[in-house]
Amino acid sequence: MDDLRRGVLHFQSEHGRAWWPEFVRFYLSAKRTCDLSESCTLQTLPTEVARSDQESRAAFEVALREEVAQTVVDGPASPRVPRNLEAAYSALASLVGAVTLARAVGSPTFADQIANAAELALLGSVRPR
Repeated sequence: MDDLRRGVLHFQSEHGRAWWPEFVRFYLSAKRTCDLSESCTLQTLPTEVARSDQESRAAFEVALREEVAQTVVDGPASPRVPRNLEAAYSALASLVGAVTLARAVGSPTFADQIANAAELALLGSVRPR
């Protein structure tokens, strides 16, 4: 989770006001197509944590809320960036769900449609891939 937090901070510092659209597009492209060993912890860890003990689940919850979602909310102003924790949870769930579904389908065209639909929902526009 700390890697994800550092990734968000990197996009915030490198892209300034454009950080959120850049992060969303990166997540829906690179994190969707990379080797699973390099994928985001939010795609791979939740199912394992759900089967884990209460201590692990509590630690995951704190990291998701206080390290990742809060970092998104506390970041610089950016178009369509989540403005509160609830919106950040929704955006993160949308990103993770879209990437997970897109990775699971066999058709590259369908995978692109899933990613484009998530981008449209999160940013209000879709940039050609």
